[in-house]
Amino acid sequence: DPADDCTFWYTNQYFTGISTYWQTRVGTFRLPSCLQATDVDVAVTVTDNPDPVEAGQPLTYTATISNQSEITATNVQFVNELPLETTLVSFEPAGSCTDMGDSVECNLGDLPGGSQVTVAIVATVNADTEPGLIVNRAAVTAAEPDPMGGNNEAVASTLVVSEGVALSPPQFRAAAAGDTVTYSVAITNTGSLTDTFDLSLSGQVWTTTLATMGSLTLASGETASFDVEVEVPPTTSQGEMSTATISAVSQSDNTVSATTTISTLIPYPVFLPTIQK
Repeated sequence: DPADDCTFWYTNQYFTGISTYWQTRVGTFRLPSCLQATDVDVAVTVTDNPDPVEAGQPLTYTATISNQSEITATNVQFVNELPLETTLVSFEPAGSCTDMGDSVECNLGDLPGGSQVTVAIVATVNADTEPGLIVNRAAVTAAEPDPMGGNNEAVASTLVVSEGVALSPPQFRAAAAGDTVTYSVAITNTGSLTDTFDLSLSGQVWTTTLATMGSLTLASGETASFDVEVEVPPTTSQGEMSTATISAVSQSDNTVSATTTISTLIPYPVFLPTIQK
């Protein structure tokens, strides 16, 4: 551009993915070496942790505000707009920032050339948030002209996930001494991501085995079945019972689990009255 002998203009044509005709984009950019003596280049980046995150859990945004020019940027202002699906918990530096409800605004003062400052914001993802992306937006400005405006804004997109598992309801069977009783148990991944679940047995009196030992990997919404065999000892007496608890625990989060039971009973005989005429 002859106006400043530094700005580059460019055009390109593109499809949006849903259109049937070409569209044209016109843009500009300037190299950092093109900054005038009175220009600054303030920039912001923002990261999220953890990502993915579960609903109801804390989420930390770390914004880095930098002055990439050689002169001091004055009256540096930082604004962070939180996702609507979150609730603000805390922020640092507390003395420079203010809680604005759905955002945090910081007056960072003067920022010397080549320096940077960090703002940390902790929020909680609302418990009723559906799985999907939530977006945090950050922006920075200064009192001086900033021709490199493309780095004045940043976003952090976080994937909200859910984890869950369900087992089929408790089952009860009657058997005879010496029988082998087979139960079919269904397991469903009720979470939003593929997960692996460790299976285990506990509490049984008689020999009880899982046909599927170890673990099962299931996609979101997928259901699988596995067999559990109970061997009733030949010497078992009437009225004796064995109950086994089956547990499924997520490998990605051991607080996510489900249990069910299978109960096997040797019943007492039932005597019906005899009616004589």
